Amino acid sequence: MHKASQRSGAYGRLIVLMGHYRLSYRHDCGRAAVGALVVLSVLALAACGDDRGPTSQASAAETVTGFVTDVEAGSIVELDSLEVEDAEGVVWHFVARGFKGLTPSHLRDHMVQGLPVSVTYHKENGTLVIEEIAD
Repeated sequence: MHKASQRSGAYGRLIVLMGHYRLSYRHDCGRAAVGALVVLSVLALAACGDDRGPTSQASAAETVTGFVTDVEAGSIVELDSLEVEDAEGVVWHFVARGFKGLTPSHLRDHMVQGLPVSVTYHKENGTLVIEEIAD
């Protein structure tokens, strides 16, 4: 036989059996505790509202991975815009706006060879602006 000890309190019984602890609730206290926990959780979430103030024109960076379908170059080393088709068939149009990284010819190689790229971008006034391109 295993020796067990019990201690009762306002919130339930603590049962000690072979060095393991288990808290056993009575039905009426357990329901009240769960209800109180739910109410406190909802209040905590409501208190953590968004208080950043006015929203900025640029959003946080996001990433799209897919295949290059179009490359527009301003020069041999300067990218103007890029189109990428993702796995769901959605075509994304990005503008470079001073992007320094992969050259237009390198991106055309990806287009011809069918090699995927990952484009990290942010939105500015509804336009997708390239931050980084990884191959």
